[in-house]
Amino acid sequence: VELSQNIYPAALSGDFKWLVGLLETQFAEVVIASAIPQLTKALFLERGEVLHAYTHALHYYHRNNITECGDAGQSEGFSATVLRLLSTRSHICCATMDRHPDMYDMMVQTVYEVLNEMKRSNGEDGIRMLVRRDKEDSTTEIYM
Repeated sequence: VELSQNIYPAALSGDFKWLVGLLETQFAEVVIASAIPQLTKALFLERGEVLHAYTHALHYYHRNNITECGDAGQSEGFSATVLRLLSTRSHICCATMDRHPDMYDMMVQTVYEVLNEMKRSNGEDGIRMLVRRDKEDSTTEIYM
């Protein structure tokens, strides 16, 4: 009850510690299991402080091996969520990362880890990507 009374003001202030505070509840495993897919969905609707808070909470849950269960077990994982978020909401992500260097660092680190894992799994073949800026017809090829 005490946690729920503090959530609303904390969420409005942009403080994401309340999301981590869910871990201290009696039924943390069940609460987190349902929170992760909901936070993931919310990422694609939010911006600014809320996007920053939700992204950090999901990152925290991921880094501490807090897993989903039940229907939530079909979640795409934090790295895939970040890649999808960056590709579908790039302007909003950039604006939020400009205001929050810690989010920028986290996103860059996540993308770096994904690319390194892809490169390791592809062996000598490497990675070939085509990058296109919004509203431009030309693409740039990147090979790693």
